[in-house]
Amino acid sequence: METKARPADNNPKRLFIVDDDSSVRELVRDIAEELGYAVAEADNAETFLAGCASFRPSLVIIDLVMPDTDGVELLRLLAKRSLTAKVCVMSGMDRKVLQTAMRLGADRGLDMLGAISKPVSVTTLENLLEQASDKAPTLEAEELAQAIDQRQLTLHYQPKLRLSADGQAMIDGAEALVRWQHPQRGLLYPDAFIELAEDSGLITALTDAVIAIAIDLVRQWQQQGLQLPVAINISPQNLSDLQMPDRLAAQMHQADVDPQLFTLEITESAAMRDMDTIADILTRFRLKNIALSMDDFGTGYSSLVQLYRLPFSELKIDRSFVAEVEHSEEARIIVRSLADLARNLGLSSCAEGVETTAILDYCRKVGCDTVQGYGICKPLPAEELVRFIQGWQGL
Repeated sequence: METKARPADNNPKRLFIVDDDSSVRELVRDIAEELGYAVAEADNAETFLAGCASFRPSLVIIDLVMPDTDGVELLRLLAKRSLTAKVCVMSGMDRKVLQTAMRLGADRGLDMLGAISKPVSVTTLENLLEQASDKAPTLEAEELAQAIDQRQLTLHYQPKLRLSADGQAMIDGAEALVRWQHPQRGLLYPDAFIELAEDSGLITALTDAVIAIAIDLVRQWQQQGLQLPVAINISPQNLSDLQMPDRLAAQMHQADVDPQLFTLEITESAAMRDMDTIADILTRFRLKNIALSMDDFGTGYSSLVQLYRLPFSELKIDRSFVAEVEHSEEARIIVRSLADLARNLGLSSCAEGVETTAILDYCRKVGCDTVQGYGICKPLPAEELVRFIQGWQGL
């Protein structure tokens, strides 16, 4: 019997996972904590039920097949206790079993969020966890402004691997992902505050703060002899700021860092707005030796002519395609076609959402230049990223 709980404090996002498979619990816990959840876990129904009252979960994930009881019985017991948390069921059984369990839970008055098939897809799990947190208390612009001023923002970094045809893979950079260490609500993911920043006019200040953190880290790494490229996501609203290229170049010059160590990631849909202004801004970034990546490619409405006209150096294949290549012929065709497109346009290609060795092997087979995803490494704080790089043994 096993139970573990991380302090919930005042965090409104509290997940309780019950599964007798420790590897599944570890995966769910790592992703949930990365999304800002406090997490409790148990490997059996008895300890789970005993811990529910004190932990007060906002979300429960239940394995339907366990040695001491089954998930359907557990749903019945939770309904008798009038559980108000959202509930997700998980199993390697037939999909129809999952759907029936969902209906049983809903019929008994439980707030059924969804179902997860095993083996667990990181993308599916992330989507469910983000959906479960949609009703978190509203954040205010004043809080975000204070967070920027008081340096409550932090960055986590997800490594990117460069692949070679001979099976080798080396760490070739990292994507910087902003987090807000909220004093009451814990670690908040960008989905919780980026829209607020855009709506309140704080997006420029937030982007400048993120860039300053990344530049300072790259400067420290350079002093330590580590030359690691970093990619930074920028908002569509940043692409109307004609002063941004000069401001960013000045920050890099003042910190004495090489601009070639930076890539700006821009979503496909954002790149299609006000083409004249965007072409102006993006071209000036490239003239300052800052690379440009078109993010989430394949999910928007861009034309090949527009992709050709803008000075991108990398095309990132969206995770919604990459994560499905093991199960979908259509996804395999799309990933292969986009890798070919990038190569034919003289761009580097990066596959996001690589969760398994089979997906990695397929990306290598079709010629993706780089890959990233939970199958390689989750986003890490800077210190943990350095340790990961130092301990890298290849795949």
